[in-house]
Amino acid sequence: MAGQDLEQGGTWLGCTRSGRFAAVTNVREGFNQSRGRLKSRGQLPLDFLLSDQPPLDYLDTLQPQAGQYTGYNLLLGDRHGLYFGSNRNQQQSRALAPGVYGLSNAALDTPWPKVTTGTRALQRLIDAQNTSAEALLELLQQRDIPADPLLPDTGIGLEWERRLGARFIESKDYGTRSSLVLLGADDGNYQVHEQSYTPHWGKTKSYSFSIE
Repeated sequence: MAGQDLEQGGTWLGCTRSGRFAAVTNVREGFNQSRGRLKSRGQLPLDFLLSDQPPLDYLDTLQPQAGQYTGYNLLLGDRHGLYFGSNRNQQQSRALAPGVYGLSNAALDTPWPKVTTGTRALQRLIDAQNTSAEALLELLQQRDIPADPLLPDTGIGLEWERRLGARFIESKDYGTRSSLVLLGADDGNYQVHEQSYTPHWGKTKSYSFSIE
């Protein structure tokens, strides 16, 4: 189960009935980044979901070809754990210890305001045992823009840093298209809740399935 990039055919997030999970984000590198003939990063989570390689083995196979893609962060998971890899920031592929993490368009847990406030908000929901889809979607819909001194400088100018500073991005010609919550339980039951913000689909769509 995954979304599909209608231009390149890849995906940004997906999971399988065998318990495999994959998600990708880009790494923000300014407006002057040359894309040339680089491959679509959306193929990476798709290839993992369609394979049976262990996550760390798959991340290792990407190293020789990492330069063929624009900057990416890749989260992979199976029933045994969660794993992270990137072709930027000289980060080593690794298994992640149990805990709460935040990932945007830089290295894992980079302290951008929307990342740090988001992880703290998620931890509060966990502590309160309130990890309902409604509460988690509301967390993703936060629109507060941080003060200018707190914003990162990623080479896109202050106006765009402000525009991208909130977890929910809202502007005239660019913004958040959808939010998705994936919940996996120890008993193998998964729930997917997706909220779209397009004019034609305003309600949350939900899916439930059990892994094999």
